[in-house]
Amino acid sequence: MGTIRDCPVTSRASGRSGRHTYLAVLLAACLFVQAGSAIAESSADINSLIVSDISDTDADVPAIPADDAESSGDELLLFEYDDMNTVVSSTRRPEKVKWLSMPVGIISAKDIHYGGQTNIPEALQYATGVDVLRINRNRVIVGIRGMHEYYSDRLKTLIDGRSADSILTGGANMMRLPVPMEDIARIEVVRGPAGGVWGANAFTGVINIITKEPEDCLGLFMSSTVNQFGETYSHVRYGHKEGKLAWLASLVYDHHKSAEDAIANDHFLSNDVSRNLRFNGKGIYDIEEGSKFSFGLAGTHATFGVGQAVGNMSTETTDLLRTYARIDRTAGDVTGYLQWYNNFMHNDESEFFRYTEMENALEGQLSFLLSPKHTISIGGSANWMFIDQRNPDIPGAINNIGQARNEAMIGAFIMDRYKATDRLEFEAQLRGDYYSETQTDWAGRLSAMYALDADKQHVVRVSTAKAFRTPFAILRKANQQYGFVPAGAMGPNPNLYMSQILEPLDKLENEETWAIEAGYTGQINKELAVQGNIYYQRFSKLIGFNDYSNPLGFGQLIKRPKNMDGADSYGAELEAKYKTDKWMLKGWYAYNAFTVDSTGRDIRSYPPATHKMGLTGRVFLPQDWTLNANYRYRTATSSNHLVTTSDGPSSHRVDLGVSKAIGSEGNGEIMFGVSDLFHRNVQGVQGVDQAGGHDTPGRTFFIRLQWKF
Repeated sequence: MGTIRDCPVTSRASGRSGRHTYLAVLLAACLFVQAGSAIAESSADINSLIVSDISDTDADVPAIPADDAESSGDELLLFEYDDMNTVVSSTRRPEKVKWLSMPVGIISAKDIHYGGQTNIPEALQYATGVDVLRINRNRVIVGIRGMHEYYSDRLKTLIDGRSADSILTGGANMMRLPVPMEDIARIEVVRGPAGGVWGANAFTGVINIITKEPEDCLGLFMSSTVNQFGETYSHVRYGHKEGKLAWLASLVYDHHKSAEDAIANDHFLSNDVSRNLRFNGKGIYDIEEGSKFSFGLAGTHATFGVGQAVGNMSTETTDLLRTYARIDRTAGDVTGYLQWYNNFMHNDESEFFRYTEMENALEGQLSFLLSPKHTISIGGSANWMFIDQRNPDIPGAINNIGQARNEAMIGAFIMDRYKATDRLEFEAQLRGDYYSETQTDWAGRLSAMYALDADKQHVVRVSTAKAFRTPFAILRKANQQYGFVPAGAMGPNPNLYMSQILEPLDKLENEETWAIEAGYTGQINKELAVQGNIYYQRFSKLIGFNDYSNPLGFGQLIKRPKNMDGADSYGAELEAKYKTDKWMLKGWYAYNAFTVDSTGRDIRSYPPATHKMGLTGRVFLPQDWTLNANYRYRTATSSNHLVTTSDGPSSHRVDLGVSKAIGSEGNGEIMFGVSDLFHRNVQGVQGVDQAGGHDTPGRTFFIRLQWKF
């Protein structure tokens, strides 16, 4: 087709602060450039490295020795996207997919484009082994291998390698992230502990959303989607390059109706209407050969109903702002970066729940050859966090932390990739993090990768890893959380008292996990690639809720957070991809078992669906027609948290789309599609703060028009 489909998907890593922060960044940048030059001079005799075209997320660092480079044109690989075959989320630097120390899945820009998805969770449900559960139209639970809930996710979410998690409630609000879908280059999904790379809270996995570069999306791009309910998702983007500066600016507006309006059901109240305005801007300035400066600003203004939240049915407003500045430097065989970023969010849910949070982070990384066989990466980060969540002492209000708080986290890491022989490589990751609110802790990973054949088309891997999850502020300082069921939600009484969570009696410790993993990646022939992984993961010190008292009798639950239980998780994942010039088919199956030590314990989470599978097929037809089909199946899963033990039932989902290039130069596209073809409605699961699940729209027909000028 033309430029609509084929916008390249490479990306660079992409956060607001006072004057002292900017001065610190500038000073550190000068020291960084000087240090890079000095190290480069001392290592001039070391073999040069090939730097991947993905000069990206967390470092433009050398990773592949020149004598080991292979033609990407000869490799299909499961994680191939637009003819590239490296990922960055396993080591914070580009690594070839066959030699990764942990399993990483890719959702490509083409997967998102031809799938017609308008939010990130819709795309994630087709990623290998990922659980996606819908509470209502605004709240979605995402997990990898279990331990997931809306307010207690144990996985880490990043945008271009920078944290997107809430420092108050834990986890990321996937429906509010300021990332237009057509600005995504790819989403890398790390399955398993990744704390040795990303530090605290990369407990069960990592989702790294990597955005496109300005210079690869020049000109004016417009896209609009409308569905059968009259809901719209509209995106306009402009990219420009002049001299050494390239930049882009995107604006997205999307809205959806409340569930009872969309499906004309008068038997429940949902109040999950939503209006979102998102902005994404980034720029890159090439200072000189080997040096570049990048910067960005992104934000979301969202007004949405909170659904059947315990205590109220109010409308909530969220303002989110993300800013960053980064300098990358390559000097000889040394590559590294230094960056500052800021995340700011203010949430206003009438008088019941208001909070402000701000995070400033300064981090850097250097990668170099210690010897011809050792590639070393060292780095660190410092995060300063401010949280203010104070509400009036009235029934229905949530007053957790009670006062404004300042917190800090400082971490450092080292990674070593050692090439023992032409077919055997080892990788060690070690990281330590100090957190002002809990304790100093560490994470790491030790892996061995071995090629079974001389052509290195079949590689096996064994690993052991350790990671930890810090208890977030709203859990550590739990206080005066009241719950009153809205009238009509669970009965005629609008004041049925549900729960109160009190501050823990003992200081909460970090949750911990250890894992043992093994994997295989094989290029069977030019068209077919397969990958298999098995794992066992042990959890300890899991934070749950113990019953404290019940003075008012039936209907009241009073609980306190506590490190109270452990769990075992084990399973296997199998992926395969077959691709020709005319069509592509990829499929996966995941078996994820999860067992807590003590049944009936409240550990604030859903377990993974035991069996999951997915299929994606794409056919390129004459006259620029393209057919795309997605299928996903999961078995039932039951919750294990404060309010409910309701199930997320087993389900099948089918999405279909057909698109056609239009315009004299093929610079336009029209798409017709349907999501969740076989289900008119979908029952939402019950979240920790929800009075009950309710129906949400299932089968949805839509039409999309895109144009590139």
